[in-house]
Amino acid sequence: TRMPLAEMKIFAELRKKGIGTSKQRREMLETHRRNVVQQMDMLESCLAIIDYKIDRHRKNESTLQ
Repeated sequence: TRMPLAEMKIFAELRKKGIGTSKQRREMLETHRRNVVQQMDMLESCLAIIDYKIDRHRKNESTLQ
């Protein structure tokens, strides 16, 4: 899930301690989820820019023909 290695180690240690750490692990996963959503938003924005540029190049090419 691309969770940073340091966080994965903490998560694994918490898991070893058992069900009493469930809240901490859930909170870690929720934080990780928010980070992933932010990354997805950034990538979608980048993709929109790339698509715009591709379309612009296609239009330029069609005017040359």
